[in-house]
Amino acid sequence: MGATVVWDHPEWSGKPVVWDFRSAQLDVRGPEVREIAEYILEHQPAIPPSRVAFVTARDVDFGLVRMFQVVRQHPSTQVQVFRNYEEAVSWARSTGTSPPPR
Repeated sequence: MGATVVWDHPEWSGKPVVWDFRSAQLDVRGPEVREIAEYILEHQPAIPPSRVAFVTARDVDFGLVRMFQVVRQHPSTQVQVFRNYEEAVSWARSTGTSPPPR
């Protein structure tokens, strides 16, 4: 199931999302991160998610998601990267505007 399938589901509209990549090894480079972020910005739904949290275990994946965070800027969506799943879920569900503690 791709992101566009989720985006098209009416119950998903505007809701926060947590992507759990702790068991993944992201195999992308900087230019590909930019392409993914630009694709999402161009194809996301009219009402994008309010918050998107990524959870990673490896330093390199954390850095790649931080790169994505910089490129993926959208006024309607906050993006943060975490090492702890529970913190990511808590942040995604919260309504404050402050970033998580580092």
